[in-house]
Amino acid sequence: MCKLQAEGPKGLAGRVVSPDSGLVAEASREKVTPLGSAFIASKLYDSLFFIGAPVLGLLLVELVSGWSWARQSQLLLGVEQHPVPFFILIWTHAHLFAVFFRSHGNPEIFVQHRFAFIGVPVLLFAAFMASDWVILAGFVVAVFWATYHIGMQNFGLARIYDVRWGNPPEMGRRLDYWLHQLINLGPFLAGMSLLPSLSTFRRFEDVGWKTPGEWVQGYSTIHGVLTPTLLIAAFFFLVYYGYSYWRLTREGYRFCPQKIALLLTTAVVSVIAWGFMTPWKAFFVVNFFHSLQYFALVWWIEKGNLRRLLRVEGKAAGTWLSLLGFGGIVLVFGISYRQYGTDYVALRGMASMALVVALLHYWYDGFIWSVRRREV
Repeated sequence: MCKLQAEGPKGLAGRVVSPDSGLVAEASREKVTPLGSAFIASKLYDSLFFIGAPVLGLLLVELVSGWSWARQSQLLLGVEQHPVPFFILIWTHAHLFAVFFRSHGNPEIFVQHRFAFIGVPVLLFAAFMASDWVILAGFVVAVFWATYHIGMQNFGLARIYDVRWGNPPEMGRRLDYWLHQLINLGPFLAGMSLLPSLSTFRRFEDVGWKTPGEWVQGYSTIHGVLTPTLLIAAFFFLVYYGYSYWRLTREGYRFCPQKIALLLTTAVVSVIAWGFMTPWKAFFVVNFFHSLQYFALVWWIEKGNLRRLLRVEGKAAGTWLSLLGFGGIVLVFGISYRQYGTDYVALRGMASMALVVALLHYWYDGFIWSVRRREV
């Protein structure tokens, strides 16, 4: 989950807090945060890359799905493949790699946790190369961890907006957590994309374990009952959510327009994508907007560190050079993973490397901010 250090309520005497810091404070009713100050970067930046990102993903998938060239197999970088999955795989794997700019590229964090940043990746890679069981289990974990991770990123953004608007970091936090599980996991579980995701369990048949495949078959028989059940549960939770926030307003909570806008765009697009689109379109939309948000977050948070890493500090065009360097590095990783060739050893090695990067992305993203939370 991506989180930013955010300026807390005025009543906290200027202390810097994180949305998950556990720091509880009374909301200051005397000093009101000016309208618009909750934006993380700027009104335009946030509107495009955070709040509007889900809508951009929805518009883009409709555009490419109607483009005949994108639907046909093409020769891309010497390999015959379809442009749409080629693009989204590069885009997704590039965003996964971007986390290393925050972990290994930040010396203050890196020196404190060398084993997590060096030992764990090496051990994971060795395990994936050595055991078919381990790498298959890793693929299954990655599929479902990714879906949860996407919702947690939006949860983090929503909490940041609330804190920057002047609300105490713990006020409504648990309510928002469950709301984001509802709007992200709910449509996923009820929609058409769940069964294709569950099919990853069938990979265990390659090592002689057929039971997970039988679980999937059994679940497919009850999938039709899940949608009405989730709809009923969602109705009651939304009533409870609205009532709870009404009570919080009596304790000083102030509704943040940026948070509300983010919740609306994310919820609407999540329902449309997971609930009504074919699986390839749904995965395209969700992975596109999640990655776009993450690229924007990493760039905004780490741009100073990136200038230092790329040795362009003090240069007139340092910001643009670091942006090009950042984009180029993550793009090279995304393309390298996609172009692994047909040799078994190369395929196994690149698949293992990509899986290591994916799992570490999900772990590091929350781990790094837990470290920073203890520092403030």
